[in-house]
Amino acid sequence: MNISSLSGLIAAAVLFTGLAHAGTDQKDTSAALTVTGGAYDSANTNCAVELHPTTISIESTLEDLLPQGTKLLPSDIVNVSVSGDSNCYRAFLAGKMLYRFVGVGDEKTGEVLANADTSEGAAAGVGIGIYSIFGDPIALNTGTMSTQSDKFGLRAVSLDREIPVKSGNISSTLTVQLEHL
Repeated sequence: MNISSLSGLIAAAVLFTGLAHAGTDQKDTSAALTVTGGAYDSANTNCAVELHPTTISIESTLEDLLPQGTKLLPSDIVNVSVSGDSNCYRAFLAGKMLYRFVGVGDEKTGEVLANADTSEGAAAGVGIGIYSIFGDPIALNTGTMSTQSDKFGLRAVSLDREIPVKSGNISSTLTVQLEHL
């Protein structure tokens, strides 16, 4: 047997011995890594809508409730803005985006936010209208507003003068989405 054959045999024996001892020890603790992310087309935008404030308490007397769809100045103003990557910024500056207001609509026309409060103390015949700062109604789920506007308004409204309005609590949730043109 020559030295090179003996060296090869020793190397193989060391390798097999190492493999035989490979394994997990019961005292070892493994680690897990959660990986998230995504692959996207660089031509797409990455935008986010920001609202301030994020919560509003609307108060109104029954006498001040006007019918939904009436042009009137909102009682509460929400600041809205868009943030994002450079593609988002370019689309924003070019006027290629709109805000859409999404939520559960009222039973009469679906154009204002329904009162989600179903407790014994809930108001009846009342919804929350969405308005431009100039008092123009914006229909829920179908109406849009330019992203060049940085404010919109909300106001309690009566759903139908034929349905008796009952005082009580109002609760609704509004989502503001971006529509790309």
